[in-house]
This record gives sequence, structure tokens and C-alpha cells, in this order.
Amino acid sequence: MTHLVRRRAVAVGLIAGLLGLAVETVPAAAEPADPDLGPVRTVAAATADKVEVFAGDLTVWEAPPEAVAAALSTAYQNALDHPDDLSVPYQSKGTVVAPYASDSGSALAANATRGLAVTKAVKVTRSLAQLERIKFEAIELGGGIHTAFVDGARNQVIVEVPAASDELRASLAARYGQAVAIHLQSDPGAHPQDDGRANDNGNFEGGSDIRTNVGQCTSGFAFVSGGQHYLTTAGHCTTNSSGNTNATHSPNHTFIGFTHVDNWNNGSGSVIVSGYSDYHGDVAAIKLTPGQTATGYAHNGTYLPTNATSRLPVRNRLSRWLVPGDQYCSSGIYSGERCGWIVLQTNVAVNYGSGKVLRNGFIAQNFNGLCTRNGDSGAPLYARDSTSITLAVGLHSGANSVTAGTSSTPCRAYGTEMMHVWQQVPGDILKA
Repeated sequence: MTHLVRRRAVAVGLIAGLLGLAVETVPAAAEPADPDLGPVRTVAAATADKVEVFAGDLTVWEAPPEAVAAALSTAYQNALDHPDDLSVPYQSKGTVVAPYASDSGSALAANATRGLAVTKAVKVTRSLAQLERIKFEAIELGGGIHTAFVDGARNQVIVEVPAASDELRASLAARYGQAVAIHLQSDPGAHPQDDGRANDNGNFEGGSDIRTNVGQCTSGFAFVSGGQHYLTTAGHCTTNSSGNTNATHSPNHTFIGFTHVDNWNNGSGSVIVSGYSDYHGDVAAIKLTPGQTATGYAHNGTYLPTNATSRLPVRNRLSRWLVPGDQYCSSGIYSGERCGWIVLQTNVAVNYGSGKVLRNGFIAQNFNGLCTRNGDSGAPLYARDSTSITLAVGLHSGANSVTAGTSSTPCRAYGTEMMHVWQQVPGDILKA
């Protein structure tokens, strides 16, 4: 695997991060005015009939060695393969903890950790399958819940709301007991970014302007399978229907192809497609029509209306799951190349409103400069060096309503990991 730069000052490096976060209790008088900021702290402790509420910045600033990140990814894949027996792994002080929730899971966890010096197995109450069911149910409960994710260290589902009422705390406790906790997070106004460099009319590549029956989006990475080329984008950018209603064109109406993969229902969000047993974010693949080809490049220049022609060759894709603290760049048609994105949480459920839910996506933040815009959906996400895309990381899905990131009000983006994309699209990523 490509060596990954690990200092957060290097905005273009992909940096492995930490998953487990300890909660620090502080006096109420120390509570910052903005619950999104400051150290992680308890706001209201759990009681017999109410769930815990905590606040604080969850951004992961430090990074473990790549060996730890790889071990965390391996442990997570093992949990995906045995969801009723194992639970969500996490990192603690340089050690990856692989939890198990059943007696048979003990042996599975021990086998998974054998040969990985940085990993150990521990017994927990709730399995991955139990926590995932709660996560996907909780995101649709209302009550101001806009995000839900599993915290492995807590062995809980964390739901995010702008404010936690006693009624919400009580209703969650009645439904889930202490399997859920509330994190105070201002409503990011999450929404897909499909409405909206300019003239890819052949040899199609990532970061380009594409038009579908849904609207204007950005092309992602190209894939190839047995000589057949596919161009990826966000699933909410397309419609997987019969006839010519799912056609994709370039801005000057050059026909690219029809939708071949689409794991997004335009009324309800992420769906489980035939042949799979779980959700895979927000992915579509356009099967290029005969006579059209794609390339292993992605645009990285400025944004529309400038017709930027600079591009980077794609050398490889990330072959592990993302972890909090990983960093990447994005390249959307209306925001251009933006580096310095920091992964905050993975395998999240995000309520986009109007009944649409992103399931098993990830959240990232950027504290400097222009945020992503409408039309950036489907954009390639990647780690890069000075001359190339060293690792394709995923696809952009949506964002909050912030237009420029600051230390107190960061840009927030939502995406689909490359591991999910790779599992959904035929073949493998097209390299230059």
C-alpha cells in the first residue's frame, strides 16, 4: 500500500485516526456556549429512565501508525462477516480492541486477532447486528435526530440532535435502554448535492460535469471489468429504471451510457440491492455505451464556470475501511479541489430530509476555505501527492449548509467509502 503521510498539517495526506473516544465530565459552569466545541464531556448522566447526553468536539486530530489502521480495518471486516457474534472494533492507546458479544464470538475474535500484535479481544453486551438495527431505526424516529452512528468504545449507538429534551431522552431509554446515548450537535442541514470541468465528451474521467434525468452532478472514478468501462457517481444522481430515463450525458449532450448500478431510492435513500445483505452508502455506476471509453484520471483544477483542464492520474484505491482521522481531498465541479477533509465518523446514518436517509456513509469536516456545493455529488475523494492520486478514497454524497469552513463552524461533508463502491461496481478501479 502507498505510504501514508501522517501529519495533519499536510492537507493532502490520508491519515489513519482513532475510533474510541473517552467522555470527560466537567462542571456545568464550564459548559461552552456552543456544544459542538470544547472537550468531550457529560451534559446529563444516564438515569434509570433517561439516556445520557454528552457534548464536545469529536474531531480526531492524532493518528496511529498505518499498522494500527490496517488492523482496525481487518477487525471491522471480521465483524461484518460475523455480525451476530462480534461488535464494532475501536482503537485505544495504540491497541485495536476487537469486541465479541457471544460465547462463539470469543473464538472468532481470538482467531481474528492472532498474528496482529496491536489487537486484543474483549467481551461486550451488544453485537454489531444489534447496534446496526438500532442505528437504522433511530435515524427515522424524528425528535430532531439528524445523524446516528455506532461508537465501538461505548458499545452504543450515538444519535446527534441540536438539543436533547427530557421527552426524547425518556423515549429513547424506553425503546433501547442504555444502548443509545445523545451527542449534542447543531443540525448541519444535511442534503444531497445533485443540482447544480465542463466539456468531457469522450475518454470520460472523474471530476467532470455530467447530466442525468435527476440533475447535474460530478463524475467519480472510472472502473473497468473485462474491457467494459463504468463511470461512478452518487446514487441519488441517477434513476435505475427501464428505458432511456436513466441516461447520462455530458454538458453538450454527448451520450455516456445508462445506469447499471444504483443503490439509492430517490424517495427513501440508501437501499439494499439484489445480491447484498446490507447498505453501501450512495453509489451509482454508469455503463458506458459502445464506442465510449473512460480514463484513469480525475480533474483537480478550479470550479465551474472555469473549464479547468488539469488532471491527476489515479494510481490505486484504498483497500481498507476508513477510520476517523483519515484525511482526503475532494474535486467537485462547483467547489474544485479541496484538501484537508478529516474523517469524523464512519458507518453513519444521516437524515437528508424529505424521507431520504444516507445509510452507512461517513462524515468528514474541513475547517478552512470553501465548502462543497450543489452539483458536487459523486465527486472523487482521494489522497494525493504532488503528481498523482495515490489512493482513491470514495465518492462525495452531500453536505451541510455552511459555505466556508472555520475553526468554530467547519464544513461538514458526507461520503461513501471506496470499500463500499468497490463492492457495488463491477471490476476494479481504472488506473492510469
